[in-house]
Amino acid sequence: MRASFVFSEVITGLRRNITMTIAMILTTAISLGLLGGGLLIVRMIDKMQLIYSDKVQVIIAPSPPPGQFIGSNLIGTQGPASLVAGAPARAAAAAGSP
Repeated sequence: MRASFVFSEVITGLRRNITMTIAMILTTAISLGLLGGGLLIVRMIDKMQLIYSDKVQVIIAPSPPPGQFIGSNLIGTQGPASLVAGAPARAAAAAGSP
């Protein structure tokens, strides 16, 4: 079978079914666009993971007793000042108290 005959029959078939040809071209273009978009999203997520992986911290806290704020298990009952060592002493020194 000659290649020129095959190509001429393919061209004739595509010309006769112009609607199917357009549908095939559009379907191929849309699917390639979606594939490219998906690959771009995967690359962006990988870059974001490299940038933010050392800057994100996850803390898992036990459930608080009923009626208590969930953050109380993380910061304690004395409030945020107890997190910084020596914070009350420095605050008193800054105010000029002996």
